[in-house]
Amino acid sequence: MEKTEKIDYQVDSEDYLGKLPKIDRENLQMVVSALETVLREKGRSAVLKAVGGTIDKPHPRKDIDLTLRLMIEKSDPTIDDSTDYLEYSKGRYKIFRDLIRGTVIGNPDLEIVEEIEPAINEEFQSTSILKNDGTIKIKPKVGTPIEVIRVPEESDVVETRPFVTLTQVPKAA
Repeated sequence: MEKTEKIDYQVDSEDYLGKLPKIDRENLQMVVSALETVLREKGRSAVLKAVGGTIDKPHPRKDIDLTLRLMIEKSDPTIDDSTDYLEYSKGRYKIFRDLIRGTVIGNPDLEIVEEIEPAINEEFQSTSILKNDGTIKIKPKVGTPIEVIRVPEESDVVETRPFVTLTQVPKAA
């Protein structure tokens, strides 16, 4: 009988945070805490993960990559309400963008320095094949920039590299 090996890519958040430089750890904790507050205020559910080189590569890194996957709420527009997938993705991106802006606003130690909306992949010239799903880069006054990457709600996420679940916010009751 062939034995299959399960590879667990999830890294413990305390281990991950403990390996970050102190200022990056503090900045990340500030962003996570503010995002949790905004999500609860807006009645949204989401999962925020750290991914990329800050987990398994030497420091310093050019940025800290986070992914944010929002859960679909009953009141959200559906793909059927849109003319195509690009329009739908831009609508979902607006929700994502408003949450990230809400996380940063009022915090003098953080600023948004770049916003990239979903865009089609020019190679395929199809509104159903996107080059990206949207990202926002946050620059702390001191420390490594944080890039928050939108993960489409309807995608099946299969982790093939190490990741850290930083927070999972259930919808407020």
